[in-house]
Amino acid sequence: MRGLSGKVALVAGAAPGNIGGATAIRLAEEGMLVVAADLHQAAAQTVVDEITAAGGTAVARGFDITDGQSYRDLINFTVDRFGGLHGLFNVAADLSPQNVGRDTDVMSVPDDVWQHTIDVTLTGYMHGIQDALPIRSSRAAARSSTPCRVPSGWARASTSPTRRPRAD
Repeated sequence: MRGLSGKVALVAGAAPGNIGGATAIRLAEEGMLVVAADLHQAAAQTVVDEITAAGGTAVARGFDITDGQSYRDLINFTVDRFGGLHGLFNVAADLSPQNVGRDTDVMSVPDDVWQHTIDVTLTGYMHGIQDALPIRSSRAAARSSTPCRVPSGWARASTSPTRRPRAD
């Protein structure tokens, strides 16, 4: 990875021992300024402690990916803290004992577990993308086409430089 030094990354789901924590650490190794965010701020702080011990710059933030306002607040915090947002990494998942293993069999998954999984890994990711794209595009001189990683694959979102508030 090249050209990342001094850029700002937000990693949603940055807990130790998972892909989010590893992503935050790797991006910081490349010189990115990282906001490590997780439902449990203490978990994100563990990742931040590892980053800062290695000489990187990072800050932990607690947030609830299923709450659109919480995600908006997180993105605003990131921009206020580091002056921009260059990369959004949606890797949050509910790995709690109440959820893991209960969402793997379509024939027996309880409706509440299914809905929670959708709320975290689809709707939550969408909230982040909706709020991050206008910030990214406002930094561009003209319209841009920005690839965003979403659970179902690659989508291209054409955005205008004007931030439009989304409706919840």
